[in-house]
Amino acid sequence: VVALTFDDGPRHGSCEQLLDLLREEDVKATFFVVGKSIYTFSDLLFRIHREGHDIGNHSYSHCSLDFADEETVSEELERNNEL
Repeated sequence: VVALTFDDGPRHGSCEQLLDLLREEDVKATFFVVGKSIYTFSDLLFRIHREGHDIGNHSYSHCSLDFADEETVSEELERNNEL
């Protein structure tokens, strides 16, 4: 089993091309989205959902969570989940 995942989006350009290719090949993927991009690229997010792909949480602001305290990590993930 192979799982395709894409991070840090969505954004115009390569995302449309990628979605076109996935549709042509009848392949599903998981897109981990950054919350700050959701409003700007909502059309792409709706397309990702409409075409049957999974959507995951890649934090709200894409800050480095490696060294963040528990409260910051929680806020980043919860804020993105709300969107």
